[in-house]
Amino acid sequence: MSGIIGSAGSKSGLTDTDIRFVAHGNNQGDVSIADNAYIIWGAIDVNKGGGYNTSNGYFTAPISGYYNFEFSYYSYSSSDPDTYAFIYYDVTNSDVILRCYHRNLPKDSMMHSALYNHHMVGGEQLAIRNGRGYARNIYLNSAQHGLFQGYLQQAGGKW
Repeated sequence: MSGIIGSAGSKSGLTDTDIRFVAHGNNQGDVSIADNAYIIWGAIDVNKGGGYNTSNGYFTAPISGYYNFEFSYYSYSSSDPDTYAFIYYDVTNSDVILRCYHRNLPKDSMMHSALYNHHMVGGEQLAIRNGRGYARNIYLNSAQHGLFQGYLQQAGGKW
């Protein structure tokens, strides 16, 4: 369902098909993400509605509604099995929304991804952060090695 968004407190003239973003690595290569640090996807292909911020990695909902998100990343382990834990994190309310655990086998490299649907109030912020308890290395070279993307599925209040 798409239409003109015109409720109080929203950005007049936007349609729900106008709110979407695709962010990915900006040839950063192998990046160490400190514990509780946010992943900052440095390049952006699409940012309709202006919600994604490449300086802090936050997505700010321009209007209230249900948003679909996906993030993926490329990881590898050296000699021991390795577990990655990344969090969809509600920055505005300081709340963990969803923890995503992925495990690599020894000397293995893999792409991992997680999809999530979340209701956001206009102005709320969401980001992906490391939640493993210690620094993690991921590869952020280009869109083929990881991305963070989302779009407004349906504007308005909770179903």
